[in-house]
Amino acid sequence: MDLMKKNVKYELRMYFFLFMLYSFLGWVYETILFSVDEKHFVNRGFNFGPYIRYMDLEQ
Repeated sequence: MDLMKKNVKYELRMYFFLFMLYSFLGWVYETILFSVDEKHFVNRGFNFGPYIRYMDLEQ
């Protein structure tokens, strides 16, 4: 039973780490994508949500 608890804690930490890693990589990808489109650095920040608004795609 004790071994099972250690494995669960490790898995939760790993899932959290992977979530943070892929969130950061997504931010880098989105920043590069919009910076290339606008031809200057665009910091997308983290407050825009996990979506791209329809208005942003039309411009």
